[in-house]
Amino acid sequence: MLAAAASGVELQMLPLLGGFFTYKLAVIGRWAAGELAAWRAPAVARAGDAAGRDAAPAPAAGSSEAGGYDARSVDRVFNKGMLAR
Repeated sequence: MLAAAASGVELQMLPLLGGFFTYKLAVIGRWAAGELAAWRAPAVARAGDAAGRDAAPAPAAGSSEAGGYDARSVDRVFNKGMLAR
């Protein structure tokens, strides 16, 4: 509280909790999407084998193979940019 008085910044509990729980919901949603994709991959492979053709599993929605970016590639790009400065 002493630093808040000197800087003029006051934390309010409702927006703080709203941001925290929004972040947690996004993390859980991202995890659930990955688990669902991993759970469905064997079923897709079995369906392709039953049809008599090779079934390659589709890349995950957020992976760099699908045209998106995964967290590791974003971190690498950020680190390269920061080290170049």
